[in-house]
Amino acid sequence: MRKKELLKINEELFKRNQDILNANEELKAELDRLKNEVKSLIAKNDELNSKLNATATLENSGEKLTANASISKETQLGAQIIGKIVVNSAKYCNELTEKPNSDTKELVNLILGRTEVAKSQIFSLLEESSDLEELKSKAEKIALDTEDYFKSVMAQIS
Repeated sequence: MRKKELLKINEELFKRNQDILNANEELKAELDRLKNEVKSLIAKNDELNSKLNATATLENSGEKLTANASISKETQLGAQIIGKIVVNSAKYCNELTEKPNSDTKELVNLILGRTEVAKSQIFSLLEESSDLEELKSKAEKIALDTEDYFKSVMAQIS
């Protein structure tokens, strides 16, 4: 081979070697970037796992609290009757607002006010009465009286 051919081959080899070195440097930079990204994702994953574990711990402690909380039968009865009164109140208020007139706001306020009075009466019963049957009859009477009051308010919109 001639000297010129050898120089040309040498230059080509040198250029190819240089291209490979440049590609290698780019790949190293990409590898470093990906390593940093993996570290970041691992840290984020650890943070999310710790939050998940903390949430699970809170949920478990909430279950324990609920399991330890006991509601007396009297309180359950009172809550049930109050719920019934509130639902009736909402039903009558809804009926009033479907056909609005000049007295609608006042009539809704009357119903809501009577609902609050009934709730207060039932809470008072819970504090003073220890007999479940007596409590039940008195609370149901309050509920019936409240229902009658709601009906009398509704009669005013004729």
